[in-house]
Amino acid sequence: MTLVPEQQIWAEKAVFTAAFVLVALLVRLALSRIVLPRISNPERRYAIAKTTRYVLLAFLSAGLLWTWIGDRTGLATYLGIASAGLAIALQQPLMNLVGWLYIVGRHPYQNGDRIEIGPHKGDVVDIGMMHTTLIEVGNWVQADQSTGRLLHVPNAWAITQATANATEGFGFVWEELPITVTFESDWREAKRRIEEAVAVDADAIRAQAERQMHASSDEYVIFYRNLTPIVWTSLGPNGVTLTARFLCEPRRRRSTKADLTERVLDAFKQQPVVELAYPTTRFFERGEHAVQADPPLDRE
Repeated sequence: MTLVPEQQIWAEKAVFTAAFVLVALLVRLALSRIVLPRISNPERRYAIAKTTRYVLLAFLSAGLLWTWIGDRTGLATYLGIASAGLAIALQQPLMNLVGWLYIVGRHPYQNGDRIEIGPHKGDVVDIGMMHTTLIEVGNWVQADQSTGRLLHVPNAWAITQATANATEGFGFVWEELPITVTFESDWREAKRRIEEAVAVDADAIRAQAERQMHASSDEYVIFYRNLTPIVWTSLGPNGVTLTARFLCEPRRRRSTKADLTERVLDAFKQQPVVELAYPTTRFFERGEHAVQADPPLDRE
């Protein structure tokens, strides 16, 4: 059976299409069955799988483009009209693709970073061409601990939304722990006890922070004159508030504050002149025939 020229062209196109798809599938199958199982490092395995996926996508797109419209003399005109239409119909996906190129080129964040982008916060676990996937932290869970949910954030947000990266550059965050003692307490002794508690491991953290700050100085002008913990004193409605300010790792905010709180409680327990304050209501009666006021009504 002899094919007419038009039928022969369509048959050739079908053969080439099947060949490109078959090659892509075989490479993908070999990668998943032979190459990836031999790689024990999860980060390296992820990087190879992700890169291969992009290369295969580009190979298949170029092959299909060459097969179906590569022999047309009006290729440039066709692509121009198609591009204009796609730019209107696929505005958001194109913005996500531009955002992905920005992320890959500029590296505002990468896998493993703890970021806050728009209203969401989490640890980056995947950067795709359309979306960045986070393991959510915060929300109904306190102290920036994981909720277990996956968030898929459009890559366009990397350009249009403010992005906070807690692990890039400096690698530490400043945390504060306010502690209020009664007005009758020896607040100077309380401050001294808190300074001793917050100074534990402070030298090692400061040395590590200085190294990271120096390492990132080529890209970011991060400069802190003082990296040591400090305790600030202020007056509150129920007593003297002593606020400890200290460095900690972004993923250890809760555990660091818990350790410091326990050390402070143990230190105050050994010091009877220091008492923790809490909201208290007191009633007084003034006048010539003053009546003894009832004992203070304490409300927690």
